Amino acid sequence: MKLNKIFISIFFSLCFAMPLFSCTTQPQSSQDICFKVEWCDYDGTLLESETYLEGSTPIYKKELPKKPSDEIYNYVFQSWSPLPAPIESDVRYYANYKISSKVKYKVVWEDFDGSTIDVEYYEYGSTPICYYNPKRESDYYYDYEFSCWEPTISEVKGDAIYRAQYNSYPKEYTIKWINYDGTLLDEERYSYNSMPTFKGYEPTKETDFQGSYTFIGWDKEIHNVVSDEVYTARFETNFINYLKLKNDGTYELSEAKKNSTGTYYIPDEYNGNKITSVGSNAFRYTAVEKVQMSNNITLIGAYAFYECNSLKSISLSSNLERIDTKCFYGCASLLSISFPENISIIGEFAFYGCSSLKEIFIPAGIKSIGSSAFKSCLSIKSITIPIFSYRVKTIFDENIT
Repeated sequence: MKLNKIFISIFFSLCFAMPLFSCTTQPQSSQDICFKVEWCDYDGTLLESETYLEGSTPIYKKELPKKPSDEIYNYVFQSWSPLPAPIESDVRYYANYKISSKVKYKVVWEDFDGSTIDVEYYEYGSTPICYYNPKRESDYYYDYEFSCWEPTISEVKGDAIYRAQYNSYPKEYTIKWINYDGTLLDEERYSYNSMPTFKGYEPTKETDFQGSYTFIGWDKEIHNVVSDEVYTARFETNFINYLKLKNDGTYELSEAKKNSTGTYYIPDEYNGNKITSVGSNAFRYTAVEKVQMSNNITLIGAYAFYECNSLKSISLSSNLERIDTKCFYGCASLLSISFPENISIIGEFAFYGCSSLKEIFIPAGIKSIGSSAFKSCLSIKSITIPIFSYRVKTIFDENIT
């Protein structure tokens, strides 16, 4: 009896539930009517086909369909058309979609060498903008300036790559031409690998007590431009105007310009021949202040520096053997004198009136010191003399002891 009750309960439950299920078999009675239901995508593609009992409401049981994005838009499912309702006949439903957003495309900004500057995503129809200012480093040949993007920036209609384009300008360097004393003669800008040329007047150097000068070129070979460069004028001293060739094939500095001032350097040689002596009267009455002579000098002639009142310093040759009569007579500004070991003869009145001399040291090798050689040297504090002590009063002032 209990079993019959359970069976009856199940039977009635199924009878009442039947309208909720699709009709997948033939109607069990002539009164059961089923209708065909088709679910189609937006383009008519059949997604699902079912049968439902008359009066029931169809339900799409699968995952909702998706419409692929087109070139412009992304889509999302919105509803079925017509909207599902209790059916009274066969029915076909079509998926309806709405626009969810515009499609975004990848825009790549590249530098001239293909390296990536930036990557952004832009909606269809928008205009891309690069927020970086491309720069290309100068090389040896050119300077570069950003000009544009290639291709020309346009509305986004798909993925795009834009590459930076640059205007190139030949790399320029500064070339300076200066005179021996640093005076700027000319300055120009030249492009890389071009050949610079000096466009000014031929450089000159004023004649002084060392001689006249001839421009002989630049301190380095002129070459194609690869960097900033400075060329300095070079001159050859024309000592021939002041030199006398002696019988032994050496030169004597015979004369210096009468308006000579500053420092005078006597070189070792000229045209391959040694300069071995300073001639008589060579610097007489000049305003020279300092003299440096090479070690080839063995003789300084009479009156060579007579009354050179501005002469403060002289560097004697280490091979100097003889200083003649009145050689430094009246050089009142001469502060010191250092005799080389080879000195053998100091002439009469050689340093007469050198009133600024404070100390004198005469080497042991001296053979002759002329009379009054150091008279009127009023500032002398110390004297070292190896010989001729019996003649001190004829060499120095009487008050020297």
